[in-house]
Amino acid sequence: MDGDCRRRRKMLKEITVKGLFGRFDYRVRLRGEGVTVLTGPNGFGKSTLFSLVEAVANGNRGALFSMPGRELSLEFNGGERFDFVKAANGGYTENGEEVSPRGELTAAEKRAAKLLGAVRRAGGDGLSSAVRGGEEKIREYANKLRSIPDAAGRAYNAGGSDRARAELLRDLLSDKLAFKTATIGSGGLEFTDDDGEKLDFLALSAGEIRLTEFYADLLFGTPDGALLLIDEPEVSMHIAWQFTLVDDVKEICRALGGASAIIATHSPQILGGHRDLQVDLGEQYGE
Repeated sequence: MDGDCRRRRKMLKEITVKGLFGRFDYRVRLRGEGVTVLTGPNGFGKSTLFSLVEAVANGNRGALFSMPGRELSLEFNGGERFDFVKAANGGYTENGEEVSPRGELTAAEKRAAKLLGAVRRAGGDGLSSAVRGGEEKIREYANKLRSIPDAAGRAYNAGGSDRARAELLRDLLSDKLAFKTATIGSGGLEFTDDDGEKLDFLALSAGEIRLTEFYADLLFGTPDGALLLIDEPEVSMHIAWQFTLVDDVKEICRALGGASAIIATHSPQILGGHRDLQVDLGEQYGE
């Protein structure tokens, strides 16, 4: 899906939250290039903003009605809005209509979820999460890693846009692997060293494995046209790779049928030369 199609489709344009943690008022206007970089100190609510958008997209009324703020507004291109307000008397309104936290999804909630479409949360450190989850989670994580080369091969063999995603994964990795080459074909994603010797995927460095997992997860686990919420991708990512992350995500969004992404980060390297894409929560709080 090209840029014209993206503009025609009703997509999230702006997120406004008031009274977050009793302190913050934010207006996050998404940038027109498909990628927005959200910055700010720890504790300023970047991950909470992601969770609120997820709650609306997934019809999670419990998370919405218990939000740590008094107002959430989502504006879509074309002018449609979803306004959720906690009233001073303890009640709630959606688009000006009183609503109860009990019961089924309201028409306004269903409409907002439809306009948002698929929302995908990504980022963080999968290994650390697995370790915290115990032995079973560690085994699941190891199996997930082992499946990545074959998943890339299946995408390649499917042809069309799936093959394009597999080839993009190869290209993104080939630019970054040290003294190694990534190739993709019917046999899957393969790696060789400078001497042409084949390498097992799990023989790569921890950082290279993590990078491969991160990009493969975005490319093969995300529906076309989705909104990607990428939370602190710099975790376990080499500084040199962080400089190209925004451009890499732009390419991934194009491969995902005109998807869009919000990247929440503390990394000045990720922001790099893309300050035109930045929304800084710290600056908004200081205004």
